[in-house]
Amino acid sequence: MKKILTISGSDCSGGAGIQADIKAVSSRGDFISSVVTAVVAENTKGVRSLNYVDSKLVYDQIEVIFDDMGTDAIKLGMLPSADIIKAIYEALKDKNIKNVVFDPCMVTKSEDELVEDDSIRLLKEYIFPMVDLICPNIPEAKTITGLEIKDEKDMEEACKIIYDMGVKNVLVKGGSHIDSSVDILYNGVNFERFSIKRIDSKNTQGTGDVLAAIIASNLAHALNISDSISNAKKYVTTAIETAPGIGEGFGILNFFHEIYK
Repeated sequence: MKKILTISGSDCSGGAGIQADIKAVSSRGDFISSVVTAVVAENTKGVRSLNYVDSKLVYDQIEVIFDDMGTDAIKLGMLPSADIIKAIYEALKDKNIKNVVFDPCMVTKSEDELVEDDSIRLLKEYIFPMVDLICPNIPEAKTITGLEIKDEKDMEEACKIIYDMGVKNVLVKGGSHIDSSVDILYNGVNFERFSIKRIDSKNTQGTGDVLAAIIASNLAHALNISDSISNAKKYVTTAIETAPGIGEGFGILNFFHEIYK
C-alpha cells in the first residue's frame, strides 16, 4: 500500500475533484489523504458557486500530513488563487516530495472557470518546477501557452512550450477537442503518443482528475511515466464504458470497475 496525497477542490456531487481522487485511488488499494483548496457546489451539469479555503488552512493541512504520515506521490488539482498557490509552495518547498502529478483544473467540462486570472503566472513560477508530470487538456494547454491547438503538430508545440516553463514531463490530452483522440507526452527529448478507443459517452465527469490520480498512484508503485499513463488511460476508459449513468449532464464514472464486475 502506497500513500497518495491529493491537493484539490471538493466536488459535492462526488464525480470530480477530491472525491473522485479518493474513490479512484482507494479502488487500487492505496491510502489517500486530502488537502481541500476550495469547496465547490457543482453537479454533472455545472458549477453553481464556490468558496476558496483560507490559504493558512491550506498550508496547515499540508503540514499536518507531512508531520505525521508523509506521502509517496502527490496529485495536484484545483489551485484556484494566488494566495493558495503561494501557500502550497511554502508548505512543499522544503519537503522531500516526489512523483508530483498536476492536472491543472482551470475549466470544467461545462466551461465554468475555476481559477483567478493571475493564477497562471504564479503556477508557472511556483508550482511548475515541483511537477514531475503536468497533464493539461487542450483548453488548459491553450490557456497556459496562448496557442491555438487544432492538431497533433500544435499539441507537440504546446508540449515544448510548457516543458520550457520548468516541468519535467508534459502530457497534452487530445480527448474530444481534436479529430485524433490521442495524448502526447514530451520529456524534453522525445514525443510519445497514447491512443485508445474513443468512447461515445456523456459519462466523462472527472476524467482528468482520475487520470492524474491513477498516474500518481502508479508512479508511487515505481512504474515509469509511460506505463503509468498507459495503465491510467485503460482505467479511465473502462470507467467510462461501465459508467452507472448517474447525473443528467456529464455523468459519473464507474470508479470501482476493477473490484465489482
